[in-house]
Amino acid sequence: MADFATTDLGLASFLFAKGVAYKGLKERPGDWKVEFIFDSPDASLTAGWQSGTMEVGGLAFWNASRRLAREVKRRERENQNGREGKNPQGYP
Repeated sequence: MADFATTDLGLASFLFAKGVAYKGLKERPGDWKVEFIFDSPDASLTAGWQSGTMEVGGLAFWNASRRLAREVKRRERENQNGREGKNPQGYP
């Protein structure tokens, strides 16, 4: 299955809360942003997100958002301390 990448924390939180398999973070060369990498989601999820018609539980979205944001901050701290910040899934 192909990977799906996004830099949008909101979309990443939504996919995570909906149970799409999360693979980790990937740095974008020459950019300050990171990408959240997932298994390719069902097209109805991304279409529903874009149209604003897809729903997800508030607590699930909040927890997903907090977890993903913490991971980004942890990666930033590791990079500032001179570590590479590689994760177990093999993404940089």
